[in-house]
Amino acid sequence: NIVADVLELDLTVSRPLAEVLYIRTKGNVFFVLELFKSLHEDGTIYMDVSESRWKWDESKMSILEFCDNLQNWLLKKMSRLSAEEKELLKVASCIGTKFDESSL
Repeated sequence: NIVADVLELDLTVSRPLAEVLYIRTKGNVFFVLELFKSLHEDGTIYMDVSESRWKWDESKMSILEFCDNLQNWLLKKMSRLSAEEKELLKVASCIGTKFDESSL
C-alpha cells in the first residue's frame, strides 16, 4: 500500500513496482522510502505531466539489481559523496546519532 499511497495510484497500477521494491527491500520501510528517493532522483520514477500521474521507467530499474541489501545500497549512495562530505560523515559517526553543527 505504501507505493500506491506515495504515488497516489490504484493498487493494481502500482503493484508491479511495489512487488519489485518489496523483494529488494524485504519490506524495510526505511529502505523503501530511501529507494523511492533514489529512483526519483535518477529519473526512474517521474511525474508524467501529460497524464498527471506518476510513472516509472522499467528500463532504468537496473539500480534495483544492485540493491541486494541495505548495506550495499548505503555504500553505493555514500560513494557519490564528495571527499569533504565523506570526511564530515566520518567525524559525525564518531560523535553519535545526535549533535549540532558546532560539534563538527
